[in-house]
Amino acid sequence: YYMFSIYNDEDLEAFLNDNDFKKRIKDFTDDLNVILNLPFNAENIIDLTKEFKPFAINIYAGGEERPGYKDFDELIEMVESLDE
Repeated sequence: YYMFSIYNDEDLEAFLNDNDFKKRIKDFTDDLNVILNLPFNAENIIDLTKEFKPFAINIYAGGEERPGYKDFDELIEMVESLDE
């Protein structure tokens, strides 16, 4: 398995504007088991998974707001949008 990672929105935007690089990643996902680790959110997760057709995705749940407390609302939205 291979993991392709982008960690921030600025780098994701640059990647999405580079058609040659996007084609290379699409070619990789066609031939190999690629896990996408991108700054997914409820608005972009469906489009990105449809466009690149990865083997799997890695969704980051965010940090703790305070020790022992984490807000999972955005994570729940992403999972629900994938479920539809």
